[in-house]
Order: sequence, then C-alpha cells, then structure tokens
Amino acid sequence: MEIRSIQMDGKDIGIIDSVLKSIEEAPSWADATTMKMDGNCLVYGMEFSSFQKMDE
Repeated sequence: MEIRSIQMDGKDIGIIDSVLKSIEEAPSWADATTMKMDGNCLVYGMEFSSFQKMDE
C-alpha cells in the first residue's frame, strides 16, 4: 500500500495512494475535495500537482 504526503497548515499528512488516485482523476474544476479521514472531514483546496510521493 502506497502512502503519499501533502502539506496542510504546515503539517505533513499521509494519505493512502488509492484515495489520492480518485482525487487526481477528478475533473480539473474540482479545486476543493472533501475527504473523510479518521472520522474528521477535511477539505483540500489545492492543485492536484501539489501532491507528492513520500520516499519509502
């Protein structure tokens, strides 16, 4: 299982690759994505190109 990292409020957050895949395949107009993580609703308003792979 691949984990990627994003920056949010200055903190690194790891997200499972399969979750990010569905975000990256979203239409270009979807500039904000709401995701459920550990029961918390997080809103990501960032360009998809800002997602980076974490070194394993």
